[in-house]
Amino acid sequence: MPMWVGPVGAQMSLSAFAVGAIASAEIGAATLASLVTSRIVTAARIQWGAALGLVLIGLANLWSAAAQGPVALLSARLPAGTGEGLAMAFADASIVTTATPDRYFAWSQIGLGVLGLAL
Repeated sequence: MPMWVGPVGAQMSLSAFAVGAIASAEIGAATLASLVTSRIVTAARIQWGAALGLVLIGLANLWSAAAQGPVALLSARLPAGTGEGLAMAFADASIVTTATPDRYFAWSQIGLGVLGLAL
């Protein structure tokens, strides 16, 4: 999540501008990945697409933990954002296939909000 960049950036002594730019780049990658994914999502691809997104997030977070500077952190957060966009697009696509998508979408947003607050 982009909010993770703040504490790590502080440990790296990055400026507020650099932290904001890295977080914005991650959000941009997530948005672009969601947009592209929306064109290829099908019911048959939901499971592997969501799994691919989660694996990408995990690997990028490990890469972020090892980052030693702003360029390394940015190069790790871009694939993290891509994974976030993939996972979100495929998760939302699976919600649409339920009998009450409005209810499940609301619960997914509550979960994201609670998780964001906890982090």
